[in-house]
Amino acid sequence: MKELTQKYGKESLTVLFGLAVWLFWNNLYWGHLQHQELLQMFLFDADYWNERISVVGGFADYIAEFLTQFNYIRPIGALIMAILFVLLQRLVWRIAKKEGAHSHYYPLSFLPAMLLWCMLCHEDSLLSLPIALLLTLATIRIYQLIQPTIWKNLYSLLAIPVLYWLAGPVHFVFTLWLVLTCCTSTGANKGKWMIIIASLLIAGLAPYITSFYLHYPLSGLFRGLNYFRTPTDYPLWIPLSAISFALIPWLMRLLPPFAKQAVVKSYAFGIVLFAAAGFLIWNQADGPREEVFQYHQLACRNDWERIIAKAEKKSPTEPLAVNCLNLALGKTGQLTSRMFHFYQNTIRTLLPVYSQDFITPIVASEVCYHLGMINEAQRYAFEGIQGTLNYRKSARVYKRLAETNLINGNYKVAKRYLAALQKTIYYKGWATRTMEFVNKPELIDKHPEWKRLRQYRFKNDFLFSEQQMPAILLQLFYSNSDNTMALEYLYAHLLLAHEFKILIEHLSLMNEAGYKHVPRSIQEAVVHYWRENYDDYSKLPFRVQQPILQEMEEFARTFNFAKENKQQLLESRFGKTYWYYLFRISK
Repeated sequence: MKELTQKYGKESLTVLFGLAVWLFWNNLYWGHLQHQELLQMFLFDADYWNERISVVGGFADYIAEFLTQFNYIRPIGALIMAILFVLLQRLVWRIAKKEGAHSHYYPLSFLPAMLLWCMLCHEDSLLSLPIALLLTLATIRIYQLIQPTIWKNLYSLLAIPVLYWLAGPVHFVFTLWLVLTCCTSTGANKGKWMIIIASLLIAGLAPYITSFYLHYPLSGLFRGLNYFRTPTDYPLWIPLSAISFALIPWLMRLLPPFAKQAVVKSYAFGIVLFAAAGFLIWNQADGPREEVFQYHQLACRNDWERIIAKAEKKSPTEPLAVNCLNLALGKTGQLTSRMFHFYQNTIRTLLPVYSQDFITPIVASEVCYHLGMINEAQRYAFEGIQGTLNYRKSARVYKRLAETNLINGNYKVAKRYLAALQKTIYYKGWATRTMEFVNKPELIDKHPEWKRLRQYRFKNDFLFSEQQMPAILLQLFYSNSDNTMALEYLYAHLLLAHEFKILIEHLSLMNEAGYKHVPRSIQEAVVHYWRENYDDYSKLPFRVQQPILQEMEEFARTFNFAKENKQQLLESRFGKTYWYYLFRISK
């Protein structure tokens, strides 16, 4: 058993680590994984390659974007992440082992990869840093394999500027490892210090000299242009995780082996290390943003039933996630009948309030597109793509812009977007098929979605205002009474805004829209309004179901007379009603 543990223990630990990485990104944090794909558009052409490689760290960035596009299919994206993390861990171990590290400390070789994992939990962290660090570790490993000292020294001095250009300022990681190794080696002192001084000089001068040829701030050239999406931010996790890839292999060589019960102590050390790293990763994971990204990904794929099923397990509370849920309810004809089965807040949960980021305009574009507000969907999509902090394009947004221009009849503009998408992997087939609609516009009238939205859209220009949404939704319905989703959104807006009089005034539109009965949420709202302003229910504008009247009185009694645990009582018995929504937001 001991021999088997020694022979396969390390490999088994690495396999389990890779499996944990795959499960995390595929099952728990897949919203962030696929959100990265949404924020880029990798093109297979020479101009795109030249644009990337002409910048410091561009090669690592190019490889990172090539791999990130596979996040479109979640299991493949998660598999790529698992392979990357396993390669990083194994290279750390191979480097440490070559320097004389004992196998007792094999679990310590996972620490740099785990610190990097923490960094990648942030939505603005890019895959460029793991790729750059992988290139750095490969550079260190090649250095270890070179035998004559003179060739070693020559390789190290040449590798620093080359690594800087290909991978960015992770060349400081290679330089740090080189300096630490030279300081603890047993070679000639004069030669060691010459290499240390020369490597530090080259590493420091590389960004400075580059600043004369590239128009980037010197600070950006020193800390990296493409490791983090936000140019003005530089999280501590970036230098911390990067430095650990040089520091940990060096420290492992200095640690003495365990004298007694080595296997038990090694596994105990590993368990403590993994538990601490797991706590850090869980603490760094952004749950609220992950909720938004998951719902948005499902909305982009029109997976309405899955959105509703997901909300039935746990109702979303983030406004942007609720936006996607309400869109799914609207697309399935359940908005005014089931919206208060889930968390609602204000009218912001119907259409997001404009914000200068990427995700908010894109969610707003989704809602406007399906409502038939094509111009607004196009405006929000364009503003979203301009809001990316690293100025990258988005294949998903290009697809939406191609659709809106097709619906509006701007075929030349749509053709430009489609031509770009034909240079991608996952959007090429769709773009090629859609190009036929550009060449034969009459085919749009045979497309079920585009034909319908072309009929729904506004024919005349007007000044859009989020404060005038009821009037805009009403006009949408008046222009085409088949657009029942616009009427649903109008009623939902009035319910969330507590505009009961206006709601009652527009109930007659249900007949024109073909409603067979008044949705329950509207019945509850009208009954509440009637009870607050009239003596009895005899003059209600429509026939309300008797159980709803009885539940209203029961809710009122519980609200007025319950002295203890009032909120728990109301939530347990009336949590899916409009009345409980009013009670909750009044607190």
